[in-house]
Amino acid sequence: MKSGEAIVRRTLTGMLMALVMLALAAPASAQHRARLAKDLSDELQAPTRASLEVIVSGDATRLQQAAKRYGLRVKKTLDDGVVLEGSAAALDAAAGDPEFAHFSLDTKVHGQMAVTRDAIGASAVYAGFDELGPVTGQGIVVALIDSGVDATHPALAGKVVFQKDFTGANDLTDRFGHGTHIADVIAGTDVAVPAAGANGTIGGVAPGARIVSLKVLQADGSGSSSDVIRAMQWVLKNGRKLGVRVVNLSMGHPVFESYTEDPLCQAAQKLVDAGFIVVASAGNYGKVTVDGKEIMVYGGIASPGNLPDAITVGALNTKGTVARGDDVVTTYSSRGPSAIDMVMKPDLVAPGNRLYAAMAPGSTVATRTTPVLPKLTGASGTFIEMSGA
Repeated sequence: MKSGEAIVRRTLTGMLMALVMLALAAPASAQHRARLAKDLSDELQAPTRASLEVIVSGDATRLQQAAKRYGLRVKKTLDDGVVLEGSAAALDAAAGDPEFAHFSLDTKVHGQMAVTRDAIGASAVYAGFDELGPVTGQGIVVALIDSGVDATHPALAGKVVFQKDFTGANDLTDRFGHGTHIADVIAGTDVAVPAAGANGTIGGVAPGARIVSLKVLQADGSGSSSDVIRAMQWVLKNGRKLGVRVVNLSMGHPVFESYTEDPLCQAAQKLVDAGFIVVASAGNYGKVTVDGKEIMVYGGIASPGNLPDAITVGALNTKGTVARGDDVVTTYSSRGPSAIDMVMKPDLVAPGNRLYAAMAPGSTVATRTTPVLPKLTGASGTFIEMSGA
């Protein structure tokens, strides 16, 4: 009996050893599969585009060498990775290479907008808190990652201390018009405008602040995640020299993967870890229309607003009054929890519905006809009404 048990043990041991040897003999490519963001995974299963662009983190030199093995082109180099371009088939093959740990589509981001002052108690802050004195944003520099800023607008005169273009167009002009509007909402000088409201003035929430404009959005209001990442990496290296304390990201894209692997979120996390305050929009994915009916949507928080350490802001409708009793969250403003990670967001809501702020002449939002956006013109330039989260 003991002899039989010994034979069984030897047989089992031999089988286990054989399995181990087979596993060790298997090529690394057969054991590895890069993690893919959901939108990329869907695209590789049923390709709709001849060419795709993906963000890959890691040592740029090694990634470039690996990319050559699959005929992938290096389109951009990031501080901690690269953007690769190639066919779905080539990327699918490359996903089996141990050199690639994770692929994310270089997803398009879209501009959104937020916040004004009268209904948020800004006037009380201006008056000061005891020994602190007035608080107007004086000495604070905000890095505005957006579509650029028209620094010639009277409401923004002297507000923009630095501008840089990351779109590759070598053009600082705000072709879309979103960045100029946001810059005024943040730091615009109080100016008188006919019919602008009860007091006839328009001004920013923190009129003492200054703006560093980092352009990543094009004339159609879209841009690539990789350009936003490059702008954030630039802030990480240069922001302190210019006094940047706050980074504003009134843009984003739907969540396709955990914030722990989303390159956009991870770039924002590095800013937070370095001591910068990152403010992101919740997004404009709060409702959908089905068969002519509007349906409220939950889980629509945009990236990088799904990052727990970002201050994520949703849009409030003040109903045109300073009193808060009639305020409601706008229907289009994204609601949490976030997709995949279930992070409770947004962190704040602030007025973001039908706000007047500086208009960039000739920009897309200024000239659009469907719909035509309301405008007010006075001695201090033209202001345009926009909404968003």
